Amino acid sequence: MSGYVTIPSDRMRTGDYDADDDTFVDVAEGLRETGGPTTLTAGVVADGQVVTRSGTTYAGVARAGVDTDATTHAGATNNPHATDIDNLGAGTLAELNSAVSDATLDDSGDARPPSAHTHGNADLTGVPGPGIDTDASAHASLVIGTAHSGTLAQLNAGLSDTNLTPYSHDVDLSGTYDWSANGDGSQDTTSGLYAYEAAGGDLAAATLEVGTNVITWSVAGTTDPADREVFLVARLDGLSLADLYLAQSICVTISLNVTSMGSISGDNMSVYIANEDVANTAADESIRAILKYDGANRTVNVQRVSNNNLTSGATSNVAQWNAASTRITMRASIGLLAADHFDASGNNQVTPATVAENNWHGRSGGANAPYIVISMRGKGDGATPGTSAGTISAINVRIS
Repeated sequence: MSGYVTIPSDRMRTGDYDADDDTFVDVAEGLRETGGPTTLTAGVVADGQVVTRSGTTYAGVARAGVDTDATTHAGATNNPHATDIDNLGAGTLAELNSAVSDATLDDSGDARPPSAHTHGNADLTGVPGPGIDTDASAHASLVIGTAHSGTLAQLNAGLSDTNLTPYSHDVDLSGTYDWSANGDGSQDTTSGLYAYEAAGGDLAAATLEVGTNVITWSVAGTTDPADREVFLVARLDGLSLADLYLAQSICVTISLNVTSMGSISGDNMSVYIANEDVANTAADESIRAILKYDGANRTVNVQRVSNNNLTSGATSNVAQWNAASTRITMRASIGLLAADHFDASGNNQVTPATVAENNWHGRSGGANAPYIVISMRGKGDGATPGTSAGTISAINVRIS
């Protein structure tokens, strides 16, 4: 070769000669030509070196230096190639956003409010209708009747001006308690019922207790001849109506086994919905169903007290009295207050005793909560006082 080599430039492409892909053409691979052809003077090239050109001379240099240069170049972050976006290396999204001038990329923590992402349905495949925004507006204006299935609780949650679920109060009689022994004002915490007496000693002289899921009572009159009377009272705290006239209907059912109604005409048992507890404070707003002994008859009667004025309804005779399966139901609905007796074993219903509800129910009472009151009375008589006795197996209140 006599020290001189002529190398055509069109033959010195890196892709043709850089066999080990290290970005340089080694002696064993060929020589790189940047212009020419140029006649180069050969210098000294030792084994393992790479060839570099300086002017018209090529010579060998240690490979370590070239590798160091390549590594330095690969890690450079100062944009050695002068691209539009600087070399970020192992950078962050914030760095990329700072380098991009026409958009900002969100990360996973960025909020995406709907108002910031609008589009028409032409942007989506297979979406019918006039557009997503229009569809959303139409959907938002739909009223309750959407023909979807659900629960009454869900409907009530969507209503702001009323509640369609009836108020229910089913007295829990599963506990054991003796009101007679514990005296006036005592309470069975299981049922929530308080006991009161009309006069001192009435409770002690009576039997009034709960056990095995029934209330047992026995109240004997005296020859005084004042009546003895005891009360069971619970405030219906779960009902929040400022006035009972806001209710559509009130229904109270007492299931009884009456073992004695005495021999003296008069009230033997009553159930009230009232604005006071009756026992300690007389009610001036109430509805009441009354079970009476009336000579040869057993009767049901109703009374309404509104604005402290008493209105009594007609008396209904219980034609087929079955003391062992008595059920007294008092119902007050718009325009009418009625109470009836039902003989469960004989399936006999009396004609309801009624009174017109011209001005509907009275006020609810303290803290907007009415009371349910059950009165048991032993009639006094100078000669033959009466005894009221029996059991109660259920007390149910429904107000809607």
